[in-house]
Amino acid sequence: MLPVRKENYSYGIRGDKNKPKDLLTSFESIEEARKLLDVKEQKIFQKSLNSDNPSDIVKAMTKLNDPTAGGYPNTAFNNTNVHGGKSLLVDPYGNYAAGGYLQKQRPIANGILRNMAKSPFVKAIIETRIEQVASFATLSEDKDKIGWNIVKRSGEEITSSDKAEIERIVKFVQETGVDENRWVKDDFDKFLRKITQDTLTLDAMTFEVVRTKNDKLYEYFATDAATFYFADPREMIAQGEEINGHMPMYVQVYQGQVINNYYPWELAYGIRNPTSDIYQNGYGRSELEDLINIVTWQLYGMQYTGAFFSRGSAPKGILKLQGNVNERRLAEFKQQWAAQVQGIKNAWKTPIMEADKMEWIDLQKNNRDMEFSNWIEFLTKILCGIYKIDPSEIGMPMAGSQSGGSSMFSDDTKQRQLFSKEKGLKPLLKFLEQKVDKYIVQQLNPNYKFIFNGANFVDPSKELEEDVKKLTNFMGYKEIRRKHNLPDDIEEGDLILNSVYMQDKMSQQMGGSMGMEDQYGGGGDEDGGNENPYGNSDWMNEGENPFLKSMNKATEIFIETLK
Repeated sequence: MLPVRKENYSYGIRGDKNKPKDLLTSFESIEEARKLLDVKEQKIFQKSLNSDNPSDIVKAMTKLNDPTAGGYPNTAFNNTNVHGGKSLLVDPYGNYAAGGYLQKQRPIANGILRNMAKSPFVKAIIETRIEQVASFATLSEDKDKIGWNIVKRSGEEITSSDKAEIERIVKFVQETGVDENRWVKDDFDKFLRKITQDTLTLDAMTFEVVRTKNDKLYEYFATDAATFYFADPREMIAQGEEINGHMPMYVQVYQGQVINNYYPWELAYGIRNPTSDIYQNGYGRSELEDLINIVTWQLYGMQYTGAFFSRGSAPKGILKLQGNVNERRLAEFKQQWAAQVQGIKNAWKTPIMEADKMEWIDLQKNNRDMEFSNWIEFLTKILCGIYKIDPSEIGMPMAGSQSGGSSMFSDDTKQRQLFSKEKGLKPLLKFLEQKVDKYIVQQLNPNYKFIFNGANFVDPSKELEEDVKKLTNFMGYKEIRRKHNLPDDIEEGDLILNSVYMQDKMSQQMGGSMGMEDQYGGGGDEDGGNENPYGNSDWMNEGENPFLKSMNKATEIFIETLK
């Protein structure tokens, strides 16, 4: 179901036949009349710019350069909302707006970027990140477990009244909409995979949010980001398609023609690498745009090596026959030699020269294969560096990156992978989290928000070591427990095998017993001759002391474990 848009029924904007002669009397207010005049002014201005008359063009350019004229620079060339500021945000002189949408200056075609993404090295990086993001597509209420969750935006605890609303939002997100078309729609896992593919390839991620007639969210789905562009605000103003103070912000283009307009609440357009460069016309810059030479050199290197084995000939040496040799016997020898020692597809073909006697001439005194390997490794490091991923994550540990011949499973490699996820995967997840929250969850209920759990890529052993140091220096025991979502005190009968904790519990037990004896008296024998000044010593008996009972039980379990 497509969303139903409100129509603008302002007289005169759509060429109404019943337009009265006096414009001011046909509108309800002077403000509406001013908007109509602004639209006409923009249309005249656009017509002047495209005119063949030099005089008209000069007048239009004069108005364009006048910051106080209230013309193009103050409206169409800032934000799509015409009530924005004065600054230029796109290039007013560039010929990058055609057919109602804006383009980059000297753009690289989206088809080229997608072909680059098919190269083995780039594909390995993108597919790795896609799988890592997809691992977060399952619901997880534990903040330390990988997944996503819906929580209260205020940070308050979830009450019983919140649970039903959270379940509704969770179901909508999981099934990418209402339950009617669940068998033909993408689920949340497939949705994340699609938009991650586009953003890592094009630095453009789009998905449409469909609403019902009563403005309720109906569904959302990933769209082809390569077909969406920023709408030319001049064209939108000329068309007069304003709704609630907003013009269409995006357009979908197919075969050079605009086929759909989208208001800001209808389409999510995400850019990870934004720039203030006015010549970018608001678009970001894909990593692949900066890696054209790197990817090209990698492909050349692979093509060169592949052609070497399939068509080329790099002889290891020359077999020289000296003296008089029978021609027929020489031909038989060449045929036999080629059949026995020639390499795969002519790669190691050995030339044989006629001479009086046989001599071998070695042509491979120096091994230069390592130089080629270093070159490919250098290019791969640059590629991974731009994408903020460690080469070992894509199964290509770099020999030059390892010290002391360490393997890809060494602690140093694990630390690099954790750091790679922290600076590469975590920002990507944060970007996707913000878009899903803004365009979906906030529209369902602004009191809740969408979050990814388990995105704290820190070595658990290192984090535990840091907590122990904090505990012994400036943090309290209960503070540490709260940090790990544990209650302040352990349950009765449980025990922590820590000497400081055990001594504290023992002193509490002793202090409690003494206090009770002093308060209530007793505990001595009938003649008051009890040698124990604190009364009855039954507190040392296991049957009367739950602390000793739990400690003895823990000791028994520990001994059984050792057996």
